[in-house]
Amino acid sequence: MSSDPNVVAVHTHLMLQAQRRVKKAQQDLKATVATAKAADVHWRDVQDALKEYELSPEARREKAERHVSVLQALGVPVQLEMFDSYVPLDNDDTVKARRRGWFAAICGADSENVPYDPGCAEGQAWLNGWQEFQAVLAGFFGEEASDA
Repeated sequence: MSSDPNVVAVHTHLMLQAQRRVKKAQQDLKATVATAKAADVHWRDVQDALKEYELSPEARREKAERHVSVLQALGVPVQLEMFDSYVPLDNDDTVKARRRGWFAAICGADSENVPYDPGCAEGQAWLNGWQEFQAVLAGFFGEEASDA
């Protein structure tokens, strides 16, 4: 244990600063959750959306097929095509890369962190997905600012 009062004072100062940052972040999170609830977005919705972004197109199609099977078993006349907006029709690697770029932007990743070679089609698709979400985000905050 250090008995140097200067070392103790410096570490105390650093810990108090960190504690203030944590408290501020907690207050910001509570305010964001309250704003989301006011917009009728709940934590469960956020968790479900995150799970959907992580699903592969094959898993999304299987999930849609299960929904159709259950609805048909209940006597509801449905077809898998009713879920076309849910199941991507184009399951190639560029579509997957675009979804990953969108998801990365949601999670706050920088555009420099492209997990693909930037010169390849997947790298461009990832960047396009990332930019699409940035546009959504800018539009949302633009609308929110104009509402105030």
